[in-house]
Amino acid sequence: MTFTSYRRRLWIGSVIGFVFVGMMMPALAFELIKKDEAARRDDPYRPKPSDRRAGPYPEPEIKIQSDTVVTSPFELTIELRPGTRAATINLDSLRIIYRKDPPVNLKPRVDRFIEKSPRNVVIRITDAEAPVGKHQILIQVEDSYEQMTSRLVELDVRANR
Repeated sequence: MTFTSYRRRLWIGSVIGFVFVGMMMPALAFELIKKDEAARRDDPYRPKPSDRRAGPYPEPEIKIQSDTVVTSPFELTIELRPGTRAATINLDSLRIIYRKDPPVNLKPRVDRFIEKSPRNVVIRITDAEAPVGKHQILIQVEDSYEQMTSRLVELDVRANR
């Protein structure tokens, strides 16, 4: 056995070991809202209404598929549907904002949980963590026909009993 084949076997064995150890470790909770962000004062302004353009196409739909009164960790599922059958959701227009002063952009944290299908977009966050209290999250999205909608989601995180 040559030295390079020994190194290759050692490397493959290490990778397999890390995979098995990683599978056996419990999943870590995902911190959706941090404690220092929750401690900021609430945004004093009302959410900006969606830019409702008069037109022949309906606007996209934002559906919250999970409970909004939760205990941490919780699951949050949001479904985004285009307004018409021929349209698609424009992910570049997606904004997920935690309404504090100053506002917090949650989209970079949530990007890895976005599941895109040809028709719908689903954001499925499992084991999300947030401090106890009420949290307002503004979601805005536009479809390929440039129809925009927004929805204010109010999460009420309660203490574990």
